[in-house]
Amino acid sequence: MDDFLALLARAKSLFKTDLFDFWLSQLAETPCSELPITHYGVANARRMLSYFDKRKRETVAWLIADICENLFTYSNNDDACRMQSDFHYYFNVSAGAVFKESRLGEVQGCAPENRAGRRIARVSDLSIPPQELIP
Repeated sequence: MDDFLALLARAKSLFKTDLFDFWLSQLAETPCSELPITHYGVANARRMLSYFDKRKRETVAWLIADICENLFTYSNNDDACRMQSDFHYYFNVSAGAVFKESRLGEVQGCAPENRAGRRIARVSDLSIPPQELIP
């Protein structure tokens, strides 16, 4: 995990963006055993690498952020929004509840009004089969 934190910190500096701040804070605050890294998420992250355009600098930053979402938030093959975009699971800190959000903006559950009120949904927040997770 330390290597990934270092990679994100370097990317933040290199791209001069705050795009990675959420992921840096989540990885710093979340024990590795609580990260819901799934086989499905890893497969999606790998698949994303084949789509990005190496010629465009801005696509690399967004690709890294998308990979973080695929790796560090829970999602599964059978849970998509109406437009067939995967839901990713987050936690509303003030409400104390899990909600899910798709990349296309569809939300199910109680989302906080701003990004500061959310964190990733941790393994202990979710009821998921252990075989979905990468140990």
